[in-house]
Amino acid sequence: TKTILTVAVVTGILLGFLVLNLVVSLATSYRALDRRFAAHESRRVEQFFQLRLDQLRRSARDWAVWDAMAEWVRDRNPRFSKQNLDVSNLRNAGFRYLAIYDPKGGLIQAIRDSTVPAEIEQWGAREVQAWAVRADTTGSSGMAILSGGIWELATEPIRSGSNQNEKATGMLVVAAVVDSTNLGDGLLRFLPGGSDTGTMSHAVVHSSPFPGLHGSRNESFTIEVQRLVWASGRRTFFALCLGAVVFAMAFAFVLVKFIDKVILRRLKMLKDDLEAIRAFPTRGARIRKLGDDELGQVAELVNTTFDSLEDSQRHLADAQRIARLGFWQLDLDTFTAPISAEHIET
Repeated sequence: TKTILTVAVVTGILLGFLVLNLVVSLATSYRALDRRFAAHESRRVEQFFQLRLDQLRRSARDWAVWDAMAEWVRDRNPRFSKQNLDVSNLRNAGFRYLAIYDPKGGLIQAIRDSTVPAEIEQWGAREVQAWAVRADTTGSSGMAILSGGIWELATEPIRSGSNQNEKATGMLVVAAVVDSTNLGDGLLRFLPGGSDTGTMSHAVVHSSPFPGLHGSRNESFTIEVQRLVWASGRRTFFALCLGAVVFAMAFAFVLVKFIDKVILRRLKMLKDDLEAIRAFPTRGARIRKLGDDELGQVAELVNTTFDSLEDSQRHLADAQRIARLGFWQLDLDTFTAPISAEHIET
């Protein structure tokens, strides 16, 4: 019983170490894979915003290099303004805000719908003032979170044709709102605004900055990506743990059976034979053959010892018979005294 209990305790300890190792190694690997997947999704969202910003800049450039636009900035033809610079054309182009400035940074005309926040106009004016100071032919673009929405802004110098070395006749400022409803799905939740990056029990939170504007706040966005690897890996993890438990139980059962058959049963046979020999010390009583291993060799050695003792007893009995000497011994516990035959005869 003690041996079986020892085997069970050792097996339980080994099983505990195995499960602990599985928890540490697999949980760490699953967490790293979930973070890698979240970073990949974050890059995908960044690419989406960058693509939208590039599209806005291309649209702004198309308007800025329009020859009729450059001519209007110079001559202010009201016919061009009436036909092209209205809210319907603005929306058809995908803009929510369009403003035209002269080379010194003065506002010529601005078109906007009711959803445009005041900060858009302020940022546009600030970008134009910075451009007027630089006196170059480069534009700018960026994104920010305003009034609960994501806005993108682009500035582009107005000039005739696509020759960027030509001196600009003005500056075009356009703004649009980004539709982010398609970014979230069953696996990803998009949240405007920054947050701490980390791993939760159900999702990985990853924060990244928007492309910034000159002089604006460095806004960020956050995504929560469901832990798919962990969700799928938990089934594998529990299956491995269950398999480890079943294997440990099977191993312990086989080991106990092996120990019982190979060692414990033969030890019991050895004990029973020794008890029988002690209780009935007749001549020729020996331990049964227990095999050829170490335990069988111990049994053979005990039998050899018994043979030697019987030889010694036989020689002693012959010596007593020849010398006609006897013996007796008093057992004080039982008050019995075995007496030899020679002593009785004498």
